[in-house]
Amino acid sequence: MGGRGPKSPPIPGSRFDTRWEILAHLGSGETSHVVAARHDYGLEAALKVLHPHLAEDEELRRRFVAQGYLTNHVSHPALVRVLDDGEGPEGPYLVMERVYGEALDARLARHPRLPTTQALDIACSLLETLDALHSEGLFHRRLAPREILMERRGTLRLIDFDGARGVDGYTRARLSLVPASAKRDSYAPPLAGGGGERERAPTDLTKDLWAAAAILYRSLTGEAPCVVDAEGRVTRAAPALGEARPDLPATFCEVVEQALDASPDSPFDSAGCLRRALIEAWTLSRVRRSG
Repeated sequence: MGGRGPKSPPIPGSRFDTRWEILAHLGSGETSHVVAARHDYGLEAALKVLHPHLAEDEELRRRFVAQGYLTNHVSHPALVRVLDDGEGPEGPYLVMERVYGEALDARLARHPRLPTTQALDIACSLLETLDALHSEGLFHRRLAPREILMERRGTLRLIDFDGARGVDGYTRARLSLVPASAKRDSYAPPLAGGGGERERAPTDLTKDLWAAAAILYRSLTGEAPCVVDAEGRVTRAAPALGEARPDLPATFCEVVEQALDASPDSPFDSAGCLRRALIEAWTLSRVRRSG
C-alpha cells in the first residue's frame, strides 16, 4: 500500500458516485468515513466509505465489503442493516440504513451520570443485542459509547463493526478488518492474570461483556472503570462501583464488579446471563426497599 493517509470525507452538497447527494458528515474512524446521503430516487442512507489508502489493498477492499454484511445474518432490531454496496471514485462503499439520533458518548458528555434506570435499560438492551450476535458466532470486540446510537424514540442501535470477528454465513470465512488491539481505551478489558507468564489476553466474549459492564459503570459514575495501555495493563483504576455510588444497592454493584473482573473464572458465560443477573439484582433490591 502507498503512504497516503485518510482523505477528507465527501463534502456536503457534492455528488458521490453520480447517484448520491452528500447531506452531512456523520463521523470518521480508522478505516472509513460515514456520511449521510440522498439517492436520486429519494432514499436517504448512510454511506460508509473506505479510506483511499486502504482501498489500494485488494484484500482489505474485499474484507471491507464482506464484513459489512456480517450483521445482516443476525435478526435483531438494534443492528444497522447494510442495504447495498458500490464502487466510489477511490474505492468501495457500503449503503446502510440511516439512524436518526445521537451517540451515547455525546449524551454522556452532556449528562456524565445518567439516571440509574436509564443506564440499566441501555446496558440491558446492549446485552440483548450482544446475545443475538454471539449466538451467530459474531463478536464486536471494540465496544465503546461512540459505537452506540440512541434513536430519538430511545431505541439503541449498535454500529462500527470494523473490529468485529465472526464467520461469514455464506463463505464460512473468518473476517476481521481491524485487529481488536488497534484501539485501546477505557472500554477494553485488562489482561487477566497476575503478571508475567500468567497474563492472558481476554477472549472475544470477555471483551464484549467487559465493555458492556464498563459502559454501565461509566453511565452510573461519570468515568470509565479503568484505563489500559497498549499492552492491556491497567494504568489507572477507578473506585469500585459500591464506593463510587454508595447509594446503589450492594447486590447490584456486586454484579457489575463481577462483570468487570477480566479473569476466566467470571460467573457470566453469556451476555444473556449477565443481563439476567443485572435485572434480578436490581429487581430484588427494589422489592427489599419497598418491603
